[in-house]
Amino acid sequence: MNEQTELEALRAELAAAKEDAAELQDIFDLQWEADMRAVRLWRAANPGNELVLPDRANLVVWLLGLVERSAALPGSRESERCFCGQPAAHKVEEVVFADDPQTIRHPLTSYVCSEHFREIMGPAAK
Repeated sequence: MNEQTELEALRAELAAAKEDAAELQDIFDLQWEADMRAVRLWRAANPGNELVLPDRANLVVWLLGLVERSAALPGSRESERCFCGQPAAHKVEEVVFADDPQTIRHPLTSYVCSEHFREIMGPAAK
């Protein structure tokens, strides 16, 4: 193998290594941002711990508890009806965040049948 071929091979290896490093950095950044969002939620729910970085396993358990407590109870839609009169198959909720510039708005919660759910959600309803 001559020097020119060896140099080209090394350049190709370097380019591949740089691509791998960039992909790993993107993955790390995505995970870090998600972790920091979770930490901010945890800190807001635990006043006086603004300088605490919770253990990741404990943070995941805490987040799962939030999800479990916010899940709809089985059968909670049983007596609900869509505005068309059909039994409700889905619950649609609009969230108004605390930093919304229109402070007079309020969240919407609506129970809808499968047909109207597909109309609202489009392709995401599948």
